[in-house]
Amino acid sequence: MSQVWVAPLDDHVLGPLVSDGRLAFVATRDGSLRALDLASGTSRWRVADRPGVLAARPGLLVAREADGTVWAIDPETGSARWKASSGITGTVPPVFDGDRVVIAGLGVAVLDAARGGVLWSVPETAVASAAPVASGPCLLVPEEGGTLRCREPGTGNSIWTFAAGGPLYASPVVDLDGRVLMGTTNRAFVALRLQDGRRRWRWKLGADVRTRAALLDEQVVFASHEAVLYALRRGNGNLSWRATLPSRPLAAPLLLGHGVIVACYGSRPTENLLLGFDGRTGRLLGELRTPAELEGEPLLVGDRLLVALRDLRVVALQLAAPGEGDVPPPAPPLVPRAHP
Repeated sequence: MSQVWVAPLDDHVLGPLVSDGRLAFVATRDGSLRALDLASGTSRWRVADRPGVLAARPGLLVAREADGTVWAIDPETGSARWKASSGITGTVPPVFDGDRVVIAGLGVAVLDAARGGVLWSVPETAVASAAPVASGPCLLVPEEGGTLRCREPGTGNSIWTFAAGGPLYASPVVDLDGRVLMGTTNRAFVALRLQDGRRRWRWKLGADVRTRAALLDEQVVFASHEAVLYALRRGNGNLSWRATLPSRPLAAPLLLGHGVIVACYGSRPTENLLLGFDGRTGRLLGELRTPAELEGEPLLVGDRLLVALRDLRVVALQLAAPGEGDVPPPAPPLVPRAHP
C-alpha cells in the first residue's frame, strides 16, 4: 500500500466518492463538483452549483440534490445533459438500474437515464434509510422503520416486506443464488429469499451492523459495531472466520482479490485506520494510519484506493492483492498535510 497522489479540495466532501472507471468524482459542500484523473489526481474539470450526492457509471454521472432535483452530467466534460425534478426529497445517493436512475428518500422515483423523465413515482411517508438495490424481480428499499421492501421494478408496487426489528442503515447485497444478505440494528445478520422475503438463516450478533456486506467466494463478509469482522457461509450462515477490529468500523468492507480492506476509528481523534485481512483465513495483513480523519467511505477502483480526508484532500493509494503465503511489509505512512 503506497501513496501515489494527493488532490487538494476547497471544502469538505459531501457524500461518497464515485467513479466511472476512468475518473473519480467529488462533490463538496460549497456546491462544487469536480473530476479527478485516477492515474494522476489531476483535476479534469470543475463546475459550480451542483450540490448533491453522486452516482457514476461509464458514460453517465448523476447528482441528486436534497430537494429532489436530479442532474445528468457528461463525465468527460462536466456539462449538464438534463435536469429533472423527481419529487423525492432526501440525501440517499442515486442508484442505477440498467437504463434507469432510482431516487429514494421520502418515497421512491425511477427516472429514464437518457432523458430524465419520471417513469414511476411512489411518494409516501416511508423514508428510505440506505441506498436501494436492484436485483432481478426486486428493487430492494431499506426503510427507517426497519422494513426491507421489495418493489416491482417496472411499477413500484410493493411485492413483499421483511420486518428487521430496527432501523436499517445497511443496503443489502444479493448473491447469484437469490439470497438477500443484510445486517440489521436488531443485533443480527440475516439471509432472505429474493423471491418472497422469507428468512433462510439468521446469525446472532452482539451489536448493530450499519454498513453493507461484501461477497467473497462462498462467504459473506461484514463488520459489526462490536468491532468484529465476520465471514459467514452464504448457504447456511455458519461461521468461516472472524477477526477482531481495534475499534468500530467506519465503512463497508472492500475486496481486492482475496483481500478485505476495512476502515476503522483510530486511537486518536485525528486519525483513522485502514486494515487489510486475508479473506480466506481472517489473518491480519497490515494497517495504515491516516494523518487525518476519513470523510466518507473509501472508494476502491481496481487496485487503487481513494480516501477523502477531513483536512481537505483526496489521497490515492496503490494496493496489492495478497497471494498465497504473502506477508507484505509494513506500509509507509501517509505524509501529513503541511500547515502554515
